[in-house]
Amino acid sequence: MPSISRTFRIPIDGQDPSDTLDIKLHEPSLTGDNLGHKTWVASYLLAKRLPTLLPRLFPGIKPSAEIDPLDPPPPTKYPNNPHRHPIPPPSPHPRTLELGAGTGLVGLAASALFSTHTLLTDLPSILPNLQRNVTANASLTASSAVAAGPLDWSDPDSYVRGDARFDLILAADSLYAPEHPSWIVRVMGTLLRWDEERRARVVVELPFRRERPPEHEDLRVRMREGGFVLVEEGEEVGYDDWEELSPSGGQLEVKCWWSVWRWR
Repeated sequence: MPSISRTFRIPIDGQDPSDTLDIKLHEPSLTGDNLGHKTWVASYLLAKRLPTLLPRLFPGIKPSAEIDPLDPPPPTKYPNNPHRHPIPPPSPHPRTLELGAGTGLVGLAASALFSTHTLLTDLPSILPNLQRNVTANASLTASSAVAAGPLDWSDPDSYVRGDARFDLILAADSLYAPEHPSWIVRVMGTLLRWDEERRARVVVELPFRRERPPEHEDLRVRMREGGFVLVEEGEEVGYDDWEELSPSGGQLEVKCWWSVWRWR
């Protein structure tokens, strides 16, 4: 699959298709195990859900267009924490972490729509293109702070140190190996902020590319065992548009499951 650049249009209010946020992403050639170089359907569906979902989860959040332009901008550089992740500055909006960010669509959409300070993470091999997309969309996220950094779920030493905690964790199409549910729940349990009101949230969207993916049920079980409660969930249908994925050579219809979790 050759490299391409594409524009993903996100309805700003979640309804009016003519009023959109246009995010431009580069997707390198898809080779080997670098699945993060592709923007998969679950990411696009979750990005389009954010305009209506985040105001419901965080009632005080304001769309970027309503933020006072006279407010001082956030600093553009941050000190590194002990595990080498840039830590965004404090904000009244949820400090956001995207796990398995890939091309960065979901995290960039959250930042551009609501000026959330967002850290996009993935494996080191994915980071160069992820950073390229962060830079390419800098004009959309000028009122927030966006950074990209490495995070290896299999290596607790890469993320358990330091005091960085997040109010919102996003993950889309992030499970593609049997060990991933246990790894990602461990990361979420370490990095999701805890307070007595249980305001922090985890939002996950996963595709059904098989009838009953065992990773989905494993994630449910491990989330509950890890101290999380399911707040809401639903299913929706989208399309992967890489011709090689469909037997007919066109778009491949994919059903996806989305869910929202909080601390018990």
